[in-house]
Amino acid sequence: VYAPQYKWEFLALRLMMIPVCVVTYKVSRIIKTDFGIEILTLLFTAWNSIIIAIMIAWVGDAASPYYAGLNLVAIGSMTFLNWSSRFIIPVVVVVFAPYYITAFTITNSSMNSGVFINSFFIFGTIFITVVIRSFLGRILLTDAQSRFLLQAEIQNREQSWLDLNAADRT
Repeated sequence: VYAPQYKWEFLALRLMMIPVCVVTYKVSRIIKTDFGIEILTLLFTAWNSIIIAIMIAWVGDAASPYYAGLNLVAIGSMTFLNWSSRFIIPVVVVVFAPYYITAFTITNSSMNSGVFINSFFIFGTIFITVVIRSFLGRILLTDAQSRFLLQAEIQNREQSWLDLNAADRT
């Protein structure tokens, strides 16, 4: 809708996500290490960002609404994926570097106030995802501790029940 002159090209770019998702899924079933999964996910995230940067470059306007898709990629990947701490900065880079490279080179809009304004939203998105990750991390830690305590309580009760039955038999 935003760039009707590129509707078929943009549709083709978007449809390319289907085989990329299938390949990513199949490869993820083969990979056995957390590090390998994080690399695969980083590549998948980069692919999403590059597709959006290509659309921005074709439109020729770094302030185009297409940049908002990067915020969705950032929120989705940085909030809901369990990255190790060493991958947080690379994720931010692979999500937003294609946009800034496009904005400052291909579209020749380095002085564009839209890029400046979009940057505030981008930094806001990064801040929000860091806060969400912090809360989510605490929630997951509390959940894990509660499960551990529950399992210990169940084992204690089972042992107490076995001890009580053994005492009754004697």
